[in-house]
Amino acid sequence: MKISNRAFNFKEDYCIVINFLRELYLENRRQKGWLAQRFEDMEYRVNPLYMEWGKENWHPCIRLWENDGIIVGVAVGEEPNNLYPCIKENYEPIFNEMLDWKEDVLKDKNKKLIVAIQDCQKYFINELINREYILHKELTYCKSQNVKGGHNIKLPEGYSIISGCDTQNAENMIKKYRSLHLGFHPEKEEDPNYINVEAISFWVRERAPMFNYRYEIMTKNDDDEICSYMYTWVDKKTSTAYIEPVSTRKAHRRKGLAKAMIYKTLNILAEDKIKKCIVNPYNDERNVIYSACGFNTDNIEYWYEKMI
Repeated sequence: MKISNRAFNFKEDYCIVINFLRELYLENRRQKGWLAQRFEDMEYRVNPLYMEWGKENWHPCIRLWENDGIIVGVAVGEEPNNLYPCIKENYEPIFNEMLDWKEDVLKDKNKKLIVAIQDCQKYFINELINREYILHKELTYCKSQNVKGGHNIKLPEGYSIISGCDTQNAENMIKKYRSLHLGFHPEKEEDPNYINVEAISFWVRERAPMFNYRYEIMTKNDDDEICSYMYTWVDKKTSTAYIEPVSTRKAHRRKGLAKAMIYKTLNILAEDKIKKCIVNPYNDERNVIYSACGFNTDNIEYWYEKMI
């Protein structure tokens, strides 16, 4: 056995990493590290968004570990100061090498390294404690449900559901991405000079191999205003769906719009013979919403941190 590690090269390695993450999920048919869908969302949506904000390309945050040329581990991170280890069973000790690599990247920069670990990854937790990492208060719920159709969709009067297939013109494209952004930044609603400069990141996303307008679900009101937005990444090779992102504008919250979009998506997934739907809400309020829609908590992702 000869373990080595190297930098990520997008052109040569993208599909290899996607397939590795698929294999990692299929080992036990449970989320352990990143899903292939999250990697694709990061590459084709989040990374372009970060670069619009002036941040560096995320590719240097990825590193591959190989056994005689076969990938057995991938270190990923949305930014240089965070690490999400994705490691095959029986190769857990390379986690220490990932930590060494990431700590070396941050050496002398006086930055905090944040490592995201799921509670099922006991080996990693023990190693972090040995290295004097501290548990952070932030956590993410790793939730899923087996897909079944037949959900009854209820919307308040004056609202209806549409899909991305209904928005194929420039005006509607801007409207839906503006709505998505405003759901996360309600303070911009009253800004008459606000222009959604981040829309380009969502056009880039539509080049992603897994992207499909069928899984883009929104609600609109009788004024033809898009009020909420949801996208689900579907990987037919693992028969899984991954919800990311979900957004409801402030004036339209607490009306059941998110629940309606989730149920509509589950019905579509059932039609397409997808077996499992996965979501990672990062706070208690969002966790409650997904629990009410039938999602169960498989494990919890914790953050451990240390000044480097």
